[in-house]
Amino acid sequence: MLTKNLVLIVLFTLFINCVHAQTTVVFNCGNGQNWVVPPCVTSINVTVEGAQGGGSAGGLGAVVTATIPVTAGQTLQINVGCQGGSPGAGSNGGGSGYAGQGNSGGGGGASDIRIAPYALGNRIIVAGGGGGAGGGSPTVGTGGAGGCATGSTGTGSPYQTTGGTGGSQSTGGTGGPPWSGGGTWGSNGTLGQGGNGGFWNTASGGGGGGGYYGGGGGGSDGCCTGSNGGAGGGGGSSLTPAGGNCSMGTNSGPGVVSITFTPGVPVVASNTGPYCAGATIQLNTPSTGTYSWTGPNSFASTLQNPTIPTSTTAMSGVYTVTVTSPSGCVSSATTTVTVNPTPTVTVPANNSYCNGTAVPASSFASLPAGGTFSWINSNTAIGLAASGTGNTPVFTATNNTGATISGTIIVTSTLNGCVGTPSNYTITVYPTPTVTVPASATYCNGVAVPASNFTSTPAGGTFSWTNTNAAIGLAASGAGNTPAFMATNLTGTTISGTITVT
Repeated sequence: MLTKNLVLIVLFTLFINCVHAQTTVVFNCGNGQNWVVPPCVTSINVTVEGAQGGGSAGGLGAVVTATIPVTAGQTLQINVGCQGGSPGAGSNGGGSGYAGQGNSGGGGGASDIRIAPYALGNRIIVAGGGGGAGGGSPTVGTGGAGGCATGSTGTGSPYQTTGGTGGSQSTGGTGGPPWSGGGTWGSNGTLGQGGNGGFWNTASGGGGGGGYYGGGGGGSDGCCTGSNGGAGGGGGSSLTPAGGNCSMGTNSGPGVVSITFTPGVPVVASNTGPYCAGATIQLNTPSTGTYSWTGPNSFASTLQNPTIPTSTTAMSGVYTVTVTSPSGCVSSATTTVTVNPTPTVTVPANNSYCNGTAVPASSFASLPAGGTFSWINSNTAIGLAASGTGNTPVFTATNNTGATISGTIIVTSTLNGCVGTPSNYTITVYPTPTVTVPASATYCNGVAVPASNFTSTPAGGTFSWTNTNAAIGLAASGAGNTPAFMATNLTGTTISGTITVT
């Protein structure tokens, strides 16, 4: 009897879905903007951009990026520098330019983030502003770039050697000198404040950029009412937190501050698949806190890494873990487990063949469809190889013995990496029988010829026979033993018949 067995395969598909996407808030030009750290947020990624200085050639602002630790509920103050005008100072520390014939530019304001009580000493990150351009015509000094450790020095005009110097990590920039023949010096920068440009009605210096320490103001050109030009203000320095990065002279236009954070506590869910049916499903989360797992078939667990023994197809689906952190923050993640049945294999019925007969190829089938097959043969003497894959090929049944032989073909199907329970069938091969017949005999006309007694090796064969000469008194053919008959010869000569037995 053909026996069929069923095994299930459980396949695992990992899908990680952290339910919290990043959020970014952006702050534009203006001081005293407050932002409260949301619940469960412990760090923020910030980009702080200082403003460009004013005038025709204002220096570009610095850009500082960093990851900053914070506390949920904490209030941060955001101060965003505005671009310097002509001659107005950019808010948050830009030094002033002056109006006159060819206004000089005001310094660009710094951008910063502060913690309580929100004074200059409470800044935790600062991006320096660029210095303002000098005033006058036809050629003026350019503002220095907002820098990192140190701001850039503003350039002088053709009538001056240098502009205001940049702020550093410990002091403001020095105000630039005037034209040697007359004019006023730019003022020095201080903590958080750029210096003002030196005044002259036709060619004032540019204001220093705001920063951690502000840049010095550019000196004026006190020459005459014709061609003259003031020097540019120095750029402000920046304050870069540990692990942060700073790029000097990068931002044009007004300053910007952006804060990016991930709400909630990131949670990851996974399992150790793929699985075959009957294996134990292992669910995992590395997150810290208390746990609530849910899933198909009303599955529920409060363990961090629960197991589900003896997996079945009904366990397919999405498993969700909800983690409550020690601080009370609640976050969730999912992992998807797919459970597929392992294949069963349908094999041919048992069959028998005579020695030398062609045995057709098998046609195995799996359920579900798509399985692959491997097989082994217990007896290669039947003419089939000891093992193979796919269907068994066409072969010639072989039996070189005097007895019936058989081989058991055991077939196993594999689908999606899981191995089903083998099924088997039997191929029997009969030997070619030999027949033992009586010795040749001679009889006189009218004498009774006894019935024959054929025997086969192996025993149990059936017989058919033919007679070449019915004139001897025996029929031309028959089955079984030849019957008793009366020998007949109605001629005047000896006759004979040859009996062939199969």
